Amino acid sequence: MTVLATLVNLARRLTGHPVEHAGPVTPGLARLGWMLGVPPRELLQFHGARRAPRYHYRPLTLAKPNGATRQLYAPSPALKALQQTLLREYLNTLPLHWAVTGFRRKFSVADNARMHVGQAVVAAADITDFFDHTGARRVRAFFAAQEWDEVAAGVLTGLCTFRGALPQGAPTSPALSNLVNAPLDEALAALARQSNACYSRYGDDLTFSWPDPRRVPHAMQRDVQRILLGFDYSLNRSKGWRVWHVHRGEVALITGVGLARDGHMHPTPEVAQAMRELRHPQNADDAARLHGYEGFVKMLR
Repeated sequence: MTVLATLVNLARRLTGHPVEHAGPVTPGLARLGWMLGVPPRELLQFHGARRAPRYHYRPLTLAKPNGATRQLYAPSPALKALQQTLLREYLNTLPLHWAVTGFRRKFSVADNARMHVGQAVVAAADITDFFDHTGARRVRAFFAAQEWDEVAAGVLTGLCTFRGALPQGAPTSPALSNLVNAPLDEALAALARQSNACYSRYGDDLTFSWPDPRRVPHAMQRDVQRILLGFDYSLNRSKGWRVWHVHRGEVALITGVGLARDGHMHPTPEVAQAMRELRHPQNADDAARLHGYEGFVKMLR
């Protein structure tokens, strides 16, 4: 028996799972292994279909407020640790498009809404199943564009995707959704500039606004949809294309923040009502909720 075979058998007995040892250790893979603190040959399993049992996802179904459900995939502790290291040591160090306000450190829904304060007309729309339609092909193309070699790009894609897309529940998915979609953000920002509009994206929420109501293009929704289709996305038909004429006194509701004609950001009517009901908290939970709402309002102001 060779020395390598002996070591592999020993690893199987100690860890209880098969160890991948075939395949090339390229410079990119060696760099990735050093970054993650994992032997490069162990990472090769993310380049193929066979994974060690400790690198798995657990499906979770969560109920939405509207009665629908959302499918999440929780990574195992070992897999989550690798993803968190990649997020901290690499993904969070990469530059983001200026229009991105969601899943971004030190940015909030208030920062997203603030970009549209004082505008005459505001329009908003959502992307359908955002993470599910951010496919592994585009993720791999992103890593290749960052000059990772072919093997390392394949390993990174396998580490960060599940069933052909970004899994909602993996710590790397929000950051990657921003990085992968930089070309989408640039295309939508360029479309907005044609009519002197402002554009921002908070996750799957798109917002456009115009200072002059006479310059709002009639075909804006169609053009946004056309651009999204080029990136494998589509507009959420159930939520629709929402337009507010703020200059006429309408209040635009953007990512949970109200934009009024007075040029300020306001809590939504639901938040204001909840704060009125909690004005005299009856227990510690009520007091904590009220404190949270007060912090949110302070952030807006």
